[in-house]
Amino acid sequence: MNQSECTLCSRSPICVKYRKLKQLELLQYHDTDINIISQIVSLITLKLDFCGLIDIDELKFLTLLKELSLSGNFELDISPLPAFVQLVALDLSSCSLRDINKLQSLTNLKQLSLNGNYGVDIVPLQYLKQLTYLD
Repeated sequence: MNQSECTLCSRSPICVKYRKLKQLELLQYHDTDINIISQIVSLITLKLDFCGLIDIDELKFLTLLKELSLSGNFELDISPLPAFVQLVALDLSSCSLRDINKLQSLTNLKQLSLNGNYGVDIVPLQYLKQLTYLD
């Protein structure tokens, strides 16, 4: 094995055990370790609802992710979301969001849930030409 093959993921017991996992749901799990989840690079669907998340930057390594649900994370920083250009479904319901300008670069989005984010200006969503569902 050369150094380029020796990645953090190949040494992590979590990543090795769940290397083929496609979907993960952790609801109301307040001990969520984003660093561990970000090593399961096979994930296509990830639901981390009501987990008390703030920083999701580490999730950017999940390049196969198509569906992401972060509902109920009241202090969530959505500034890393522009890196998730491959997303087709995103749930940010009840996240106390005010500014969703960061979402306008997610041009592959077909479904977006913003329910429970009162006072959100949806004008930035005009750039999401593929969007067919908005809640």
